[in-house]
Parts: sequence; C-alpha cells; structure tokens
Amino acid sequence: MTSFLSLVVQRMRSQIGLVLCLLLGILLAVALAAAIPVFVNAVQLRVLRTELLAINRSGAGQSDAASLPFALQFSFFPSSGGGLSHATYTDLDEFMTSRIEPRTILPRVETVRTAQTAPWRMTTIAGSPTAQRYDNGRPDDTPLALPSVDMLSNIAAHVQIEDGVTLDDAAPVSEGEPVPVLAARAFADKYGVSAGDTFMLNLNVESPGSNPPQATVQLPVRIAGVWLPVNPREDYWGLSPTTLDNALIVTPRAFNERIGPEIGASLRSARWQYVLDASKLTAEGVAPFLARARALQQEAFRENDDILLIAALLDALARYLRTSQELTLLLVIFSVPIFAIMLYFVVLVAGMVVRRQEGEITTLRSRGASTGYIIGLYVAQTVLIVLVALLIGIPLGYGLASVMAGTRTFLQFGPPQPVELALFDADGRFTGVPLPVRFALIAAGVSLLGVLLPAIATSRMSIVALYADRGRNARRPFWQRAFVDVLLLVVALYGLYQLRGQGSIATVGAAGARGDPLADPVRFLLPVLMLTALGLIVVRLFPLVMALIAKLTERAAPTPVVLAFRELARSPKELTGPLVLLIFTMGIAMYGASIAKTLDEHLATTTFLRVGADARLVEQGESNKITLAPGELAQPGQVISDPDAPEYWTMLPPEGHLDIPGVTGYARAARIPVQARELGGFGLKQIILAVDRRRFQDVASVAYRDELSQQPFGALMNALATSRDSVLVDRGFMGRNNLKIGDQVELVIEPGKLNVPITYTVRGTFDFFPTVTTGRDDPTAFVTNIGYTFEQLGKDVPYDVLLSLAPGVSGLDAARGATEREYLVKETLDARSQITEAQQQPARQGLFGVLTTGFLAATLLTTVGFVLYSLVSFRRRAIELAVLRTMGLSQNQMAVYLIITQTTLVLLGALAGSLIGALVSRLFIPFLQVGGALVNQVPPFLVRIAWSDLLLLYVAVAAALAVALGITLLLLRRLKAFEAIKFGMVS
Repeated sequence: MTSFLSLVVQRMRSQIGLVLCLLLGILLAVALAAAIPVFVNAVQLRVLRTELLAINRSGAGQSDAASLPFALQFSFFPSSGGGLSHATYTDLDEFMTSRIEPRTILPRVETVRTAQTAPWRMTTIAGSPTAQRYDNGRPDDTPLALPSVDMLSNIAAHVQIEDGVTLDDAAPVSEGEPVPVLAARAFADKYGVSAGDTFMLNLNVESPGSNPPQATVQLPVRIAGVWLPVNPREDYWGLSPTTLDNALIVTPRAFNERIGPEIGASLRSARWQYVLDASKLTAEGVAPFLARARALQQEAFRENDDILLIAALLDALARYLRTSQELTLLLVIFSVPIFAIMLYFVVLVAGMVVRRQEGEITTLRSRGASTGYIIGLYVAQTVLIVLVALLIGIPLGYGLASVMAGTRTFLQFGPPQPVELALFDADGRFTGVPLPVRFALIAAGVSLLGVLLPAIATSRMSIVALYADRGRNARRPFWQRAFVDVLLLVVALYGLYQLRGQGSIATVGAAGARGDPLADPVRFLLPVLMLTALGLIVVRLFPLVMALIAKLTERAAPTPVVLAFRELARSPKELTGPLVLLIFTMGIAMYGASIAKTLDEHLATTTFLRVGADARLVEQGESNKITLAPGELAQPGQVISDPDAPEYWTMLPPEGHLDIPGVTGYARAARIPVQARELGGFGLKQIILAVDRRRFQDVASVAYRDELSQQPFGALMNALATSRDSVLVDRGFMGRNNLKIGDQVELVIEPGKLNVPITYTVRGTFDFFPTVTTGRDDPTAFVTNIGYTFEQLGKDVPYDVLLSLAPGVSGLDAARGATEREYLVKETLDARSQITEAQQQPARQGLFGVLTTGFLAATLLTTVGFVLYSLVSFRRRAIELAVLRTMGLSQNQMAVYLIITQTTLVLLGALAGSLIGALVSRLFIPFLQVGGALVNQVPPFLVRIAWSDLLLLYVAVAAALAVALGITLLLLRRLKAFEAIKFGMVS
C-alpha cells in the first residue's frame, strides 16, 4: 500500500500543473454547488424573520430582526358557545405545562398564560369612600362598567405603573379582603378610577340543581394600580394590549384561589403562549420545528378539540419551506449550463492528464499491471484531488453565497451578507449533513466520474492500440459518428415549436403548467440543449470549412498558411476539446449575460412605465365639501355638506414644485374615470389621463420605450398638440370599435356621478403609456390635454404630479419638500427606489448571482483551458514540428504556422459561440416571461444582447491567446528537431 500511494504522489507531482488545473475545475463546481443552498437559506431565512417580525408586531426599539423572539400560541375558545369551568381549565393547564411546554424544540424566552372570564357588572360598595365619590344619587343596581377579569402571568415585567403599585404573583390573597387588580390607563380614563378605589363585581353563574338555577357571585376588588405597556409591540401581549382596555387583571394565584372556584363555567377563553428565541432558528431547523409544531397541535387537539394553534407562524414557516425549495430548484436549473462547463473542463483536463501518461500506462500494462490496478491509481489520485477540493470548496461556497446575497445586478455587488452554518439544533443535537455539503458531495461525485472516464478508456490500451489510435487522429469522435448533435437539434427545435405554440413544454392541461414556471423546468433547459446542439454542429462543420479554405488558398497562400488550414481540417479529434469549450463557454456567457441585461432593462421599463417619471406625487386638493367617514360622528357646530351638491377643489399652483431642491421638472397628470358609452364600453375599466402635453413630454420621456409602440413618444405628443380636443386611444380599443384617426369619440366623465359628456377627436394610438401600463389588468386609457378637459368639465380635479429629479434626490425628499410647501401629498412613488427594492428580492438576487458566477467561471475556465490546450498540444506535436523543421521550414515559418493555427481556432470558436448565444437568447429569453413570477408580464420582454458585457470575456480570451502564443513560440525556439524525433521514437 505504501508503494502504491508513493506512486500516486509521484504521478501527481510529475503533472503538477495539470493536477492544479483539475483541482481548479472541481473546486469551482463544489463551491458553486454548496453556494446555492447556502444562499437560498440565508436570504429566505432573512425574509422569514422579517415576516415573523410583522406577524408578531415585534421590534419596538430593536433594529435587528434576527434577534427577535416569536411565539407558539395555543388558544381555547369553546365551540359550543358555553364557557370553561375552572376544573377543566386546571386540567388543561396541567396538560399544556407537562406535555406541550417542554417540547417546543427552540429555547423558550417566556411562557405566558392567560384566562378571561365573562363580563362582570362593576358597582360601588355601599358606604365605601369610592361610593361617596361615584354614586352621587346613582341607583345601587346600575353598573359603572362591564369589565372582564383576566388572568395574566408575569404581568409585572411588562407594564409600567402610572398610579399605585404593581401585582406580585407570589403574594397571597386573604379571604374576605378585596382582590387587588390592575386597570389599564384607557379604562381608568374612561371610568375615572384610580389606585385605591374599591368596587364590587357581580356575575350571574349557572347553578344546576338549585332554585333559582342561577346564582350571583360577588367579588370585591381593589384597584392596585393603573398600567401602561412597557412595549406594546412585544410578543408577550399576543395580539395587542388594547384588547385589555376593558379588563381588570389579576395574578394566577388570585385567579386560582379566589375567582376560578366561584364562577362555574364562566371562563370565555384561555391562551398558552410560548415565546421562543428566533435567533436559534436555523434554515436546517425550520422543517423539524414545523413538524414538531404540527405534532403538538394535533396532540393538543386530541386532548381538547377546542384548543387551536394560531396558524400565522406555521403558515409563515410553510411558505418559507415552499419558496426555499422553489428558489433552490430555479437556481439549480440556471446553474446547469455552468456545471456543464465546469464538468467539461474537468473532463478536458483529465483527458490531457491521461494523454500525458499514455506511454506510462501502456508500459505498466506491458509489464503485467492489470486494468484494475491502473484504474485504482487514477481513483486514488482523483480522490485526493476531490478531498482537497471539498476542504477548500465548501468554505469557499459559503463565501460565494455571502457575495451572492449582496448582488445588486449582473456583475454588480453590494456588501456581502452574513450566512449561517448550523450543524446542531437548539437542543445541541447533530442535525445531519447540511444540504450545502450534500450538494457539494454530489458535484464532487460527478466530477470524480468525469475524471475517471478517460482513464478507464485508456487503461485498456496496449502499446499497439495506442500508436494505432494516434495514427487515426483524423477519425471523427463517437458523437459525430452517432449524429448526436443532429438528434439534439431536432429535440431542441421540437421544444421551441411547442413553446411557440402554447408557451409551455408541460403536458397540455397539467396543473400549474402555465401559471408556475417551475412546474415546467424544461423551458429553462431547452436553451442549453439548443446551444449544445448548434455548438456540436459547428464543430462538425469546422474541418470542412477549414478544408475548403485550405483548398482555396493552396495555390496563392504561403506554405505555413496552407499547412495551418490543412492541420485544422485533418485533426478533428485533437481540436474538438478546446473548440467545444470555447463555443460552449462563449455561448453560455452570452446567454446568461443577455438574460441579466434583459431582466434589468425590463425592470427599469416596467417600473418607469408604472411610475411615469423619476417620481410621482399623488396629491389632494382642498374640497369645498365637508363629509364624514363611515362611522364618524359630526362635531358640535360642524355643518355637513349636501351630498348632492357639486364638489370643487382648490389646488396650490403646480409651479411651486420647481422650488423644491432637486426637482428639475414637473407635469400634471389627472386620472379620471370615464366611459365611452356609444362604443359599448359598459363594464370595462376606462380612464382619461389628462396631461400637460409639453411638460409631460419632458418629464415622462424617461418612462417611454419607442420599441414598445409603433410611434415614438415625440410623435404621440405632437399628435396630441394637433388640436385642443385631441385624444390618444389604446390601439386595442381602436381595433375593437373600428375607430380611425380623425373620428370623434364621446367620453362620459365619472359615469354615475358627474356624467359630463366631452367630445374628443382621435389623433393617435398607443400600445403602452406612462402611468397607465401597470400590468395585465390595465384600464382602457384615453390620453387628453388637461386644459381642455378641465375646461369642459367646468372645474379642476385632483391630479398626480410627475417629477424629474436631479441625481441623488429621492422621491421621499421631493415629497417632504412638497409637504413643507403645504401641498397635500397622499402617496409617493419613486421609480429608482422601487427598482432598488426589486433588485433585493431573493429570487432576483440568486438568479443574478448565479449568472454572474457562471459568467466569471466561464471566463476563467476558458482562459485556463485554452492555455493548457496550447501547451499540451505543443508537447504532443513536438515530433511533427521537428519533422517539418527538418523538411526545410524556417523557424519564422513554423511560428506563422502555429500562430495561424491557434488564432483561427480561437477566433472562429469565440465568434461561433457568441453568435449561437445571441441566437439562443433571441429565441428563448421571451419565454422566460411566460407564466413567471420573477418579472412583470406587461409589457413584453425586449431582448437585449449583452455585447458590451461579453467584452470582458473577449479580453480574457485574447489574453489567453497571447499567453499561449508567447509560451508556444518560446518552446518552439528551444525545440531541437533531432532530440524531439529521438525522444518520440523512444517513448
């Protein structure tokens, strides 16, 4: 065994350059595989904790959602409409304490127990100081209030006492003495109670077997203190402390000793709330926690079917698991081409290693070594490389996920975000192999197989077979002989046909096939299939093209040129590896970069179309009418306007917006409901968008894309200027109603309310328009001149103000400036802020992180792969070059021969890959919008080919070519023909 391992190490040392490159390919595959689940867990856990923060109304005075607790809330509400007896409550409390509380998995911050009685009639006690202050002639049987009596555990730690003292949970309650209670500040203000007041609480309870069947329980109470919550948003309160505004609070001891045994079945509800520490919740622990919570819910339900677990927390956890799985699948699908590049690189380098050791392998075989022994050498060698790749790649994957979590857009990163590695649950138990490690092991296993395949094929060769194979260098690869490329192309074209026909590859009628793109993952894999097929066809045609060029140039071109093209035409087996790598990496990089550029452009387009400009302020004027909101009561002396009287609005001059710092332009845009009755517009949502034409053109031009409509924005605005009554009409509405330019259309303003008809003349049409295009349910819009519309309406109505902003100025800054100038701003829409917010969505961050990682990995692997090919190719062809040298070719002619060979291979491979990537982008990117949730469905994608982003890859390829040529020419200069031929004969 020692000699075996020593041989393995020696073989690796002799090929240290190739081994390091092999390690690089496996390392990148392992790191990316580990990074995907780490990233998904990090961003989804962040979303989960933010959602829990909103659900539980927590966080007052805290800025870090990761440190917030959350709660499991078990509530008892009698389904029969009756009440709960104290004995039943005691049994349930014992069950919850002994069976549920110890099994919540996560550490408990606090356990909160509550119980609420039916309302009591609160009266004064005759002869008491309180009665002298309250009765004042009031009959004794008239209650002052109808409070419930609520038991809350540990109340003293969560309230501040404004008047009196707090309650002590451990303090005994003497028989016959008033029970100390706490009253909320709202209760004290409403009924005028204060600390020290005493009252009598009266409650009618069922008394079976007695006559009469009802008895009145009396409970003397003393207001010990008046309280306010220390933090009204913390989890302790369950819902809100305002629910206790009409309650008197007692301690658990007072409840169990003085109240519960006397009130029969008058408990209305009870709650057991376990506040847990969310900082101990890890991504790996969500599923076990959710399963445990469901099990506890079922166990509590079996104990008493009126006990329910509040579902908000569990729903949030279930959404977390579902979205995490979907996001992981999405990123894995988009990572498939990247993994394919890495695997091909690994196979290519492994093939180079094996070819460098072909002579050694055949020598071992000739001396009696078995095939198993030789394969064992490669297995041991590859396992060592894979182990090193795992040790480095998994931590690197966590770092890569941290960078991905801060991705803003393609090739743009923000600050890295923290990620978590959890091997143990909250109880300290090992959680098993984390998902990132499992992904990394799968990537390592596939890479191991890719490395061993060339070794297995070569291990069976004898010396005769080896030299025979070298002599058949012109023999086509197996996939060409089996027409695999043609078959792949047929499948890809059929898939494209299916997509064009129905927008989905999934079986027709399959649930979710159209609504959820993840239900139809084939649409994401088809582009890779098409790119692979076209790339392999280019490789098939490459020798034919080179042979044709050689034929055309053999009479006029210099000898090195003819030799170079003949070499490229006659060595398809030798050139397949680097050519496929070039085409595939360039194509995948072009496709990925084009997806990113298209999504970025689409996000900006849809956002600016929705907002209409840099920012939009929804403003309200002052009305002449005084109205009341539903449920609102008129104030003394307030005169309510006649609802049938006309309403007029007073707005400040819009020019004042230019005085706001950072505002460079403004335009009014009024959205008014209308109906084109004569054209059968009933039931359709229709609006007029009345605009300041000149100002609107300046401000809203940033939100318009000329490619989306048949007319440029300037032409539409010029058409609107043709006459004061001009109107621009939605193209679909024009077609449905056979309208033509110059026709007149009557629009009824605010149908059912004002019913003011206004006649307009159609001057132009549009497909999409700023502030109107928002999604699939866009209203039918008519764009008019605001001056003419207001004039015909006989008054102004509230409008939005579209603003152009200087760089660095936000919509909120403009809104604050408008408010300071007494404009009534109801809502602010900021296009750039919305874009930034959208870029932080987990799915978008993950997709762009994967695309960026793939692009950079393709750049690196292409560069390294081609340099390696050049070096290994030179070593393998040293004998051929020496023979050419002895036949009379000068060193300069040899250099020209090598430069033309490598430059042609690189240029044609890079060009073919780029063009194939651009073609695949044009064909398939539009289908990423069909049924997707990642992007808006309206307007349609405008596919952007990322030629500028590909410049980085071209520079890298050019640098690789320069390095390869430099090293090759240096080796050529040192080549000695006699030694090369002699060495080749000996080897």
